[in-house]
Amino acid sequence: MKINYDPKKAKKVILYYFIAFFIFIGGPVVYLKFIISDIPTIDDSDMKIVEKNIPENENAYPRIIQLVGTTPNNIKDPFSAELSEAEKNIVNGIPKNKKQFDKDIIKFKKQLEVIDLISKMKYSKGPQKKELAAPMPNYLDILYLSKFGLALARRDFSTGSEDEAFAESLNMAHLGLLVEQLDGGTSIMSLMVGNTIKQAGLLTTNEFLDTGYLPDNPQNIIFELSGLYESDDAWIAAWKSEYFIYLDLFASYKPGSSLFKLMIKPERIKRALHDMFNGRIKDSSKKTVSEIKPFEATFSPTKDFSPEYFRQLSQGELATNILMTTFSGSNFTRAQEKKYYIDCFTDLTRLRLAILQYQRDNGDLPESLIELTPKYIEVIPIDRFDGKSLRYDKERKIIYSAGMNLKDDRGSFKNTITEKPHWNEIRKEKDIALRIAK
Repeated sequence: MKINYDPKKAKKVILYYFIAFFIFIGGPVVYLKFIISDIPTIDDSDMKIVEKNIPENENAYPRIIQLVGTTPNNIKDPFSAELSEAEKNIVNGIPKNKKQFDKDIIKFKKQLEVIDLISKMKYSKGPQKKELAAPMPNYLDILYLSKFGLALARRDFSTGSEDEAFAESLNMAHLGLLVEQLDGGTSIMSLMVGNTIKQAGLLTTNEFLDTGYLPDNPQNIIFELSGLYESDDAWIAAWKSEYFIYLDLFASYKPGSSLFKLMIKPERIKRALHDMFNGRIKDSSKKTVSEIKPFEATFSPTKDFSPEYFRQLSQGELATNILMTTFSGSNFTRAQEKKYYIDCFTDLTRLRLAILQYQRDNGDLPESLIELTPKYIEVIPIDRFDGKSLRYDKERKIIYSAGMNLKDDRGSFKNTITEKPHWNEIRKEKDIALRIAK
């Protein structure tokens, strides 16, 4: 077969390929290498975590470390705030599990005594770290032990030691608060693990209230629960610690792509990270979901190398987004959402106790929440989602929050906060509700 060769057309094709190569490959390389330079070193001294001097006898951290190395055999899923079927069997005294459970009570007696001591402390301050090493076994052990302690509380409750069991569930919730304050090198992990423990304690507390039990002086419990909110200082320390972790990630990250290496402008990326985490720090002092801006780290450069694409490259935003998307960026928003969720759960529990005490004293539920103040509760808690007061429906015996859609849907929900407590489920509900009585 004869092939017709046209030198003019061949030159044009070669020229077009050369132009295309320069536009799509050479152009960005020249742009990133020679046109976009890095910026001067930025001052990030405001990200330094201010150390607090806490007397050793008031610091729970050394005692929390004593809990490490504990893995009760009956606990299967420490990351779930709910009891598994196996754990419910422990509480119900099924012989196959009860024998092992009794052994674990003896084995972990010292750790349970440590938790009882920790429950009387206000602070937990660990050493500041900037390393990436996450002490996951430590967190797992604490999760295991907290669920074991709650299973023990349920067993005590079922055998008549109701006051003791109720106090044990509150102790576990307080343990969660102290774990949240462990703002070392993996601060967000500390917050999320502590959050899970606190939620499990609140679930157990409400489970006991579902039986009709009410402590002799609910107002003491209401006051105690007011100290269970997540600390703004802990979140600020968390974001600052995460900032240094991500700086370390960039320093240690070795991408294979030469083009990606050209995108790395250390000080521009440092500024992008600094601005991003500063935004998180500012949000930490806000009291409701409606006030915060969701964090979205998505690797989605605009198409066809548009000016916006090059703007992202030049400002360090694209490289930042690539790494943040790779390393759990979207989890930051969920972690912050859950903070408001658990604080809301705490407020609903406080409000439930006030209503139940009112009912015990007056023989009926109040007509409105206003009747509770100031005798039963000092003020009606705000809704952590929309900033208004928590809602109440006397006929349906529920109290509720507007939830993630920030709308009052008149107590519309499929499952209450105790029926499907996982945040991934609850965040889909129109309203977040808690039953006052079964």
